Amino acid sequence: MDDGRFADWLEIFDDDLFYWAPLRTNRLRRQAALRVGSLGEAAYFDETKESLAWRIRRYDSGMAWAEDPPSRTRHLISNVMVRHSGENQLTVRSAFLVYRNRLQTETDIYAGGRIDTLRVAARA
Repeated sequence: MDDGRFADWLEIFDDDLFYWAPLRTNRLRRQAALRVGSLGEAAYFDETKESLAWRIRRYDSGMAWAEDPPSRTRHLISNVMVRHSGENQLTVRSAFLVYRNRLQTETDIYAGGRIDTLRVAARA
């Protein structure tokens, strides 16, 4: 991703990809269950492989004006924990830090955690 090879990145996923990043809010402890949004509510990402492919085609077409010139990014992944969660399936928890810079002064830093389900495919 940091090299801009988004189509190659997308190809590592199965066709039933579900990529979801819910919104989080700051809540008092008694409301802790409401910190993370639920499915069907607003989310940063609520994507399928098809919708991500559409985004990548748009980006590659030169019509993604918000990315001209393209952002420079660096993804840092740490605290990786892997557990078996079924036959040929792993659950992976990790922390991330994403640095994004565009133009001269536009800089964003995103930090968070993620949970991924990985399926181990049989080799042909």
